[in-house]
Amino acid sequence: MCNMQNDRSLFGEFLLKCRMKNGWSLCDVEQQVRITPSYLHRLEQGKRKNPTMRLIHSLAVVYSVQVTTLVDLLLLDQGENRMKNNSEDIMLSVAIAKKKAIIILSLIEREDIYNEVTQGIMANLELEPISKQKRLNLGLDGQKLKDDRFIKEYRDKQGKARFIMTDSQKFSVEFGQYKYEGYFPIGTRMKFQRGVQEITFYVSNAVKVEGKPASMAINRFAVSGIKNIKL
Repeated sequence: MCNMQNDRSLFGEFLLKCRMKNGWSLCDVEQQVRITPSYLHRLEQGKRKNPTMRLIHSLAVVYSVQVTTLVDLLLLDQGENRMKNNSEDIMLSVAIAKKKAIIILSLIEREDIYNEVTQGIMANLELEPISKQKRLNLGLDGQKLKDDRFIKEYRDKQGKARFIMTDSQKFSVEFGQYKYEGYFPIGTRMKFQRGVQEITFYVSNAVKVEGKPASMAINRFAVSGIKNIKL
């Protein structure tokens, strides 16, 4: 395991581990992603904390990890908001590539919202389980991020889920009688209008582990294959 410095973030430490695991230098990553070695180094050291969703997606592809894993780590590091959707414990983000989008609702200790969203979806749609994936164990300076729970991923069997652009700033994702509404993160509305054809709606909630105050666990839920899109 690499030595961890006090100013390094979970997100940065994870990027460093991914790069070291592949045996790549900073310049090796530069050849695959539009990022300078100095900027990547600052991300790894926790000195830059606000990468764009485009960069997050590119790094996820290069390192063969889930976009949502990187977003979860950023939320745990930041605990702050820069968009209308967000508060200290809520972040909504969007990743778009190759006409597919992931809408990511990341929560910290908001079991109330997590249960409302996931139970609302499950009560109104006939869902088909398609995967359960075990995730990574992570830690930083004695703080352990216990990340070994399963992600529950489903497909809408009857195709009832739909995405609607309600105005120039807002959207809704409708799951039968249950509806989730949010604001487009900066720079994403136009990308949707250019032809997104499939959406995955993903929600996660990071919670403290009972009896282990330095540890956190992440519950995850996703509905993929949403193709009823009205722009």
